Amino acid sequence: VILPDSIRIIEEEAFSECGNLENVLLPKNLKSIGRDAFSHCTKLTSIYIPESVETLSSRIFMGCESLREFKGGLASEDGRTIIYDNGIYAFAPAGLTEYRLPEGAKRIIKQVFAECNNLTSVTIPAGYDRIGRESFYGCTSLESVIIEEGVYQIDILAFANCTSLMSVYLKTNRPPRIHNSTFAKYYNDTYDSDFIGCDFYVPGGLVVEYQRAEYWKEYKEHIHSYNFE
Repeated sequence: VILPDSIRIIEEEAFSECGNLENVLLPKNLKSIGRDAFSHCTKLTSIYIPESVETLSSRIFMGCESLREFKGGLASEDGRTIIYDNGIYAFAPAGLTEYRLPEGAKRIIKQVFAECNNLTSVTIPAGYDRIGRESFYGCTSLESVIIEEGVYQIDILAFANCTSLMSVYLKTNRPPRIHNSTFAKYYNDTYDSDFIGCDFYVPGGLVVEYQRAEYWKEYKEHIHSYNFE
């Protein structure tokens, strides 16, 4: 697909589920890309995002399992993510099982890593302050997560249905705010949720604080001291 330079807006779901789409040339004056615009384009491997873009939505490239690279000024140094307004808006998952998010961003937007079923390990570096709603929802192979200093909030369903998750390492100096569905087995038909059963490893001096914090106290027996030195 080659879009003419007269195009300013790509509406939501514009190319969603175009399963044979391999190449897209976006217009140089593009201003906005809507929700699910290219979601589940399973043969798309690379795309250039023009710096003219001013508005991005969630799930733009969700389910693009062959996507390996973003190009352009909004791409991270490794080409694996799109960073806009200090947020991670998209992820190119192909070929990756372990991933350390790029430095410089501050938050993860809703559903960016959702259903990336090849990921087994993720590190969120210092400087991030928020992990958005359903950020890693349904990453069924994810086994370990390292969250470094700075995160103050992990939103609803952020790690829900990560059924292989065993260990979450939190280097934070205080318990982040969470919800009772943040680490849940979530049943869409009944809206019920059960704890997925992972263990949390926190700095030794914060164990009691975690065990007393809202929602964390429900996982009291799963919170352990860990030496991060």
